[in-house]
Amino acid sequence: MSQNEIRQVLNEFAKQGQKPTLAQLKAKLSQSYPLPVLINALKSAPSKPLEINTPDASEPTLASLVKRIEQLEKTQSELLERIALLENKSR
Repeated sequence: MSQNEIRQVLNEFAKQGQKPTLAQLKAKLSQSYPLPVLINALKSAPSKPLEINTPDASEPTLASLVKRIEQLEKTQSELLERIALLENKSR
């Protein structure tokens, strides 16, 4: 694993409202990392859990897909208007 594992473990501690020690962090990791890496990670560890972007295993709902399509159509419309304005200014 990469240093992502360190962030995930620190995030788990933050979810529990804990600030881990170096020993606690090392105990939770599946492999060993250099001490300076772990110390820096502990120093910058969040006090609140971070949202980690993981793919959602559940299927999107029809309502969420419809909402997303509406957002995309609105964005497309706005971009087409901006393109038209830019083309008119360059002529």
